[in-house]
Amino acid sequence: MVSRLVAGAAALLLFPLGAARAENYRNDEFGITAELPDGVLICRARADEHDHGFFVSLQPSSRRSCRTRNHLRYIDLFAYYNVIDETATLEQYRASTCRDYRPRKCLPAPPLPPLGTGANTSARVERERGWTDIFVLTQYGKAPNQPATDPAPFVNCSVTLHTDRAHFRRDFRRLEAVLSAIRLGSPEQ
Repeated sequence: MVSRLVAGAAALLLFPLGAARAENYRNDEFGITAELPDGVLICRARADEHDHGFFVSLQPSSRRSCRTRNHLRYIDLFAYYNVIDETATLEQYRASTCRDYRPRKCLPAPPLPPLGTGANTSARVERERGWTDIFVLTQYGKAPNQPATDPAPFVNCSVTLHTDRAHFRRDFRRLEAVLSAIRLGSPEQ
């Protein structure tokens, strides 16, 4: 699947596990920074993997949660280079992401804070067995030596909430907090 991302006191209320200290995430390649609360299970790429982002387990029982997302509630940030025509524009990126959910349909998402400072799009997908995905998409940055006449953004970035009915309201507030904590800057070039 293509699609795959908290300020102070609010973070502590939404992520009550652990101490009050925040954990920073930084990815210079994609220009992403985030200050995420300590005490939650923040899963990062292994040393032998390309770092496309992170995911936060919303039911952190153990580090095993970092190896599988099946039947887990999580928030996922995933960034990658916008190098195919299928995702050249934000509208095409959304359509491509929605195709990944077929035969399910993309429905309107509840209002959310923006991801970054540029244009955003979002959707909600009702999945089997009571699971719901909400994703927010944005595009940003320019490639090295990209002509000024080429409007295509260099990076695609998604933040996805995967939750169930029983935890939707609380997990949605956590998604809002994570979106507010993410900063998107210039990708390393």
